[in-house]
Formats: sequence, C-alpha cells, structure tokens
Amino acid sequence: MANNGYQSATPIVDPALSMLNVYRYKISDSGTLTSSWVTRKVVLQEQFDAKGLRVYLSAYRPAGTFVDVYARFVYPTDAEVQSNWIKLVNSSEDMYSNTSNTLDYREFQYDLSSEANDYSSFQLKFEMRHANTTEINDLDLVSAFPSVTRSKTAGSFVIGTTYRITSLGNTTQAQWNTAAGTSGVTYAVGDTFTAVGVGAGNGTANSSIISPAENLFPHIYDYRAIALT
Repeated sequence: MANNGYQSATPIVDPALSMLNVYRYKISDSGTLTSSWVTRKVVLQEQFDAKGLRVYLSAYRPAGTFVDVYARFVYPTDAEVQSNWIKLVNSSEDMYSNTSNTLDYREFQYDLSSEANDYSSFQLKFEMRHANTTEINDLDLVSAFPSVTRSKTAGSFVIGTTYRITSLGNTTQAQWNTAAGTSGVTYAVGDTFTAVGVGAGNGTANSSIISPAENLFPHIYDYRAIALT
C-alpha cells in the first residue's frame, strides 16, 4: 500500500470488512484422488426430455494434463434416483494449450457417446488431473519436469505446439520453414520448432512440450451444456 507522499493520509485494511476465499486444488493422476467440480442439477422443461448431451468447455490444458467431463441423469421413469456418472468423449483429445501462456484457453467439445433412455435432468462433474502412465506414450524427464511425447506427421501438426523432428521424410526445407514460421533455416532430425501451420509432406515430429511446474495444472474458464433430443 502507498499514499503517494501524503503524510496526513494513509490506507488502512479493516479486518471486519475484509474477506479472502482460498481454494486448494489437488491435481493427481487418479480420478478418485484429484480435484473435481460438480455443477448444480439442470432440470429440463416438462415434456422436453432429452437423450443426447454436448458440452463445450473453455479451459487451459497444458500437455500432460486432462480435464475429464462426466454426467449423471435422472430419468422420468424413476425421478428419485440418479444414474451413475458417465464419462463424456472429448473430440479434441490431442489439443493442448501453450505452456508458456496460462491464459491460452482452448475450446473442447465433449459428447455423450450413448444413452438409451430419455432423461429429465442432468448434472455435470469436471475432473482435472495429470496423465497416468498408460496415457503417456513416452515420459521424458527434462529439467525435472514431465513432458508428453506424441508422434505427428506433417499435415497434422497442431498450431502452437512445440515439436522435435524425428524424420524429414519428403517434407522440403521450405515446407519445414512454413510450418515453423521461419525463413532460411535448414532443419534436421532432432531440431525443434513451434508450429504455426499444419505442415505438408510426410515428415514426422514428436510433440515434446516441457511444462514449467507452475503451468502443469489445468483450469476451467467456462462451459456450456446443450441437451439434445
């Protein structure tokens, strides 16, 4: 606090009027141990029962982390009982946020893969966690921070993702430069670049995004849920 040099005035903090809410999120690689957030129940208008569900989620999700979305339902045939949690399918599983920008929110789409019964209300649960060992293709400990390695072929590079070249293939140097947003660079196997384009040819590269410890935690900005008939 400062008073800009005014000796007769000073800022104060009144403890009777001050309040600080602090939330602690525990992020682990287990859905049973990691933090989750459950929404309030959404009750559909009478006679407008639904069968499908789509969720648009805006979130910061660095490589090596997941935001899982679950839903549970109440069916008109038994309005007093909620179903078990059903995991929704993320259609953008390989999309990650830029690890150097914690405000790089990406929009993910989650869909209910199958639901045999119409439902009259639903509730969502969001779980934020690290990748477990079966989900990580290759664990590379660099500077004591984890990274996720996934192989991509030119033409399918994800913009904003950092890659290490594993094969030049028939991708020309001009095409590597275009994908990397550079000019006049001679790329070789082992070189890294951050994609500004999807690339061309059949050269391959591994995404190997090393996340600083403070950036290794996903967080949610907002979401929208649409009940589908």
